[in-house]
Order: sequence, then structure tokens, then C-alpha cells
Amino acid sequence: MPISADSADSADNQEKLSNAAKDKKSSKTANNSALKIKVDDIRNLQPFIYQGGQGMRICVLDHAEQMTIAAANALLKTLEEPQAKVHLFLISDTPAQLLPTIKSRVQQLPLQTIQPMIAVDYVTQALGSTVNREAVGTAAIEQLIQLANGAPLAAIAMAQAPWYSKRALWLTTWQALRSGKRSSVAASDYWQNQLSITEFIQLSELMLLDMRRLYLGLNELQKDVNLSAALEKYPPDNNGLALFSNSLQQTKIALQQNVQEKFAYDKLMQELACL
Repeated sequence: MPISADSADSADNQEKLSNAAKDKKSSKTANNSALKIKVDDIRNLQPFIYQGGQGMRICVLDHAEQMTIAAANALLKTLEEPQAKVHLFLISDTPAQLLPTIKSRVQQLPLQTIQPMIAVDYVTQALGSTVNREAVGTAAIEQLIQLANGAPLAAIAMAQAPWYSKRALWLTTWQALRSGKRSSVAASDYWQNQLSITEFIQLSELMLLDMRRLYLGLNELQKDVNLSAALEKYPPDNNGLALFSNSLQQTKIALQQNVQEKFAYDKLMQELACL
């Protein structure tokens, strides 16, 4: 039976939608897999926990709810037979997702949000005592804490990260790419001498966060870079923001599979030019 042109187009579109759905499912599965704490991760802790010698040993499992069942079961023996001077900290924003057998063997300590003034004082003192660092103003400290979702230690780490001081440079590069004044290859070569690909991803995620806030009509968190003016001149669409965000996540996964940093940098710069 002959197939009409309309029928052929419909079949072709259905095939494309099916392939897109498969790709999306594969991407989601890869993301979830990368975030999981697997049984081998727990087993790799055992030599450290049970080694001899003196001194205290501390193990921190962040996002503990991401443990697979096999990983949680592997951890149970350590929790049931704790070693002297060994302390295990399981950190989770959703402790209800932990296995009941895990929760029954640990002491639960709910942590409250730190008061803003206490956080500002702590971060100010910590950064002020840093060797060869100029004093940081209160406004800059408050911005750091806001960007770190109220976590003082994260704010301190952000301030000391090599990428944090390059936010304005990132914005300049993006505008140069959008205007065609700089090629993605040249931008990639330049940034490879500035930051590692992991640091560039962290920087890009922060800038993307504020871009999305402005797109939704919210105030930008970074008051010391002129992001709103840049977006007025080169307004990105929401789909482009989502695609670039997804690309950043995919690059993280690819780097775990020993993808070359230059290749990852080149690809990100090409996509940044289209943002």
C-alpha cells in the first residue's frame, strides 16, 4: 500500500520524537547514576576506617540518601561495630530517604539555618585572616553568603576559589561570543590558560543561575557585575538557558570518563556562543 507524503512526514516525526525521548531517558539515567554512592565507594573506605595506628579518623558522606541499597548494607557493619576514634558523618537534606536500618544506628542531629549576622561575622573574620588578602566589604560578604545559600563555609570556599574573581571576565567573553567579536576556538584557548574545565563549569553554573533569575523577573544576586545590562543587549531564551545547563551537567559526566579537557572546553564555548 503506498504511503502519502503526509503519512511519511508523520511517521518521520514520530520516529524523531521517539529518539528524543530515548536520548532524554538515557541522559537522565546517566545523571542519576553519576550521583549515586555505590557499594565500591563504601568498600574503598574500609581500609581507612580499619587501619591501625593512633589518631582520630573522620569520614563524611555527603548526600547520604544517594547510597544504593548495596552501599547502605555495606555500611551497616561499620555502623554496628564502630572502631575507636572513628567518626562517620552522614549528611542529608532528605533523611527520610535513608534506609531505616541506617537511621536506627546513627544519632540524628537536625541542623538549623545560621542567623545572617552570625554568618556575616564568621565569614568576615575568616576572610580577613587570610594571608595576603585585602579586607572584604560587608556587601561583598553578604553577597557571598547569599550565593552560598546561607552556608558560611561554602561562602568562604567560594571567595577563595580561583574562578570567583573571573565572573566579570566570563560575562565579557560571553558578550564577545554573542557579538561575533571573538571565536569560540579563541575563547576556548584563552580560558584553558585561566581555569581548569571543572572550575569553569562552577563559574558558568553561578552565572547561569543569575541569568535565569533575571529571565524570570527576579533580582540578580551578583551586584558587582553588570549582568542585567548584558542581558538587555543579548537576551537569551529560556530554552537556550536550559540547553546550556544540561550541557554543563553532561560535561561533568563526560569528564569522569576521561574526556580531554580541551575537547570539553571547545564544546562548551561553542554552545556558550549560541546562548
